[in-house]
Amino acid sequence: IALDGGLNYQNSANLDYRLNVRVDSLSAAILRAVAANRFPAEAKLSPLGGSLSLTGTGWPWSGGHLQSTLKIKPFKYNQAEVAETQVNFDIGEDSQQQLKAQVKGNFGRLKAHGSGWLVPGLGPQPGLAGKWGMKVEQLNPSLLSGQKAPPGRVQGNLTGQFTWPEPGNLSRLEAQGTLTARG
Repeated sequence: IALDGGLNYQNSANLDYRLNVRVDSLSAAILRAVAANRFPAEAKLSPLGGSLSLTGTGWPWSGGHLQSTLKIKPFKYNQAEVAETQVNFDIGEDSQQQLKAQVKGNFGRLKAHGSGWLVPGLGPQPGLAGKWGMKVEQLNPSLLSGQKAPPGRVQGNLTGQFTWPEPGNLSRLEAQGTLTARG
């Protein structure tokens, strides 16, 4: 693990920071020790590597700005070969949050996005609210779930909006959306 960063703090109104974390080879055994139910012993997972980058000015909860990027190097999980994984999360000066994620591999491509109040405590009201979407291109579910899904390719798009006044209380989640799919 490599860690690099910087902090410029003259006073609470003048704050700049950056942090870069790089992991070169995180083994499946370490992941199983932390989350055994997500990485069972019979699963074939290659070592993981990647980087996390954070840069910002000011405090995100009081008008600051934060940008973050997570990139994961290519890896294999059972039959799935993941060639590209990237997640971007930004908090703007108005505390609005933006999330964009993409995963691409031999199973197809998945893109997801969200905007609004995605982090509890950073919005004008308690809870979460915003817009979301997900798009799949040439998705082959059988490569992700083993033999549980029939072979074939799926295209689809799912968009909508949500409010969740009490994050963690699933009965209070309200969402609506539009789904289009073929395959």
